[in-house]
Amino acid sequence: MFQSHELIYMALQKTGSTHIAGVLAALFQGAWHGKLTGASAEQIRATPFFLSSIRNPWEWYLSLWTYGVGGEGGLRKRLTQRKLLRTMGAPVNATGVWRRGRSRLLSLRDELVKDIPAWRTGYASSDNPAAFRTWLSMIHDPRNARGLGEGYGDSLSAPWYGFLTHRYCLLCCQNLQQLSAPSAIATYADLVRFEQDNCYIHEFVRQEALPETLSAALERVRVLTPAERALILGAQRTNKSVRPMAIADYYTADLIDLVAGRDRLIIEKFGYEPPALG
Repeated sequence: MFQSHELIYMALQKTGSTHIAGVLAALFQGAWHGKLTGASAEQIRATPFFLSSIRNPWEWYLSLWTYGVGGEGGLRKRLTQRKLLRTMGAPVNATGVWRRGRSRLLSLRDELVKDIPAWRTGYASSDNPAAFRTWLSMIHDPRNARGLGEGYGDSLSAPWYGFLTHRYCLLCCQNLQQLSAPSAIATYADLVRFEQDNCYIHEFVRQEALPETLSAALERVRVLTPAERALILGAQRTNKSVRPMAIADYYTADLIDLVAGRDRLIIEKFGYEPPALG
């Protein structure tokens, strides 16, 4: 989260967020807070403009995996290490819901049976499509939801919505307790209504057209000078994931369909298209 008096940027990992935060720091007096949850109710009331960023889901999962293959990121650490005390830690999960005893016990059980060798195999190397396919299938297996952390396993929607959709809701929506409330979000139509009613982001930067959409978004905050526009349009991208093959080399038709179903909310809201296989 980058916070200034004029705006707050909710940084969704692997959507160009490091680059965007750097540009914002050059243009606005503000501070970076390493926070993976959404804005508080007070921040939502007091902040005139909220900005976030988004990315094609098929690209997003591949980038998240590549980042982990390089040994980076909290997700890889959670999946490839067994830490029993972590399951008994924070009493409040990422959705703001108090974790009851049963939830903690389920987390402990899942941590004990977590297939660490399989997760490590899934992070084998960035030129190994089979490793990515194993990893992606495991990421979308509802039985692994608690191991991913971030309150994903406590969401009653986790069996049918994707990890990207969960992160998106955590950062960009309010009233997150509904994600864990029985029968509150039982169908895709319920999820769409929840997002429409609770998303507080005014503008999204699209990773595939980052300079142009960032410039257009910031024009809604204040008029940019020619020098500021030039800074946005000419800034060098940072923290780019490196992989040796095209996206189509990593996916199969079944995995394309898997992401299409589980992250349908993102795909339909932003009009993303699946990768074309050779």
